[in-house]
Amino acid sequence: MVLLEDCFDDQRQRIMHNGKTLIRRIQKGVDVGLVMHMVDSHRRKRWKNLVLAASDADFAEPVQRLVKFDDVTLSILGIPKKVSQTLRPYTSGGVIDLRQIKDRIERRDAAVLRPSS
Repeated sequence: MVLLEDCFDDQRQRIMHNGKTLIRRIQKGVDVGLVMHMVDSHRRKRWKNLVLAASDADFAEPVQRLVKFDDVTLSILGIPKKVSQTLRPYTSGGVIDLRQIKDRIERRDAAVLRPSS
């Protein structure tokens, strides 16, 4: 499992909003970290199907290599019209429209996620 905490340089910025000091967290390098985890995971486990829950062009080159050289089938989980044109040629598994499966994956009860006392 990829921990997002391991994937970015954490920067915090103090901002004032309605007279209160808030801390805004800025994430940088998330895509690079996720790509490194993805490639490393494939190197170790040699999986054949990748469902990518991102649709921007930052993933195009590593995905291209996995599809072309390692025979990986790529599916993208997202909103079809927002999928980068540079990723589309490699999506032999298609685009899974997030809007169509939203009801099946949506968190309904936050209490389920809270640790028990």
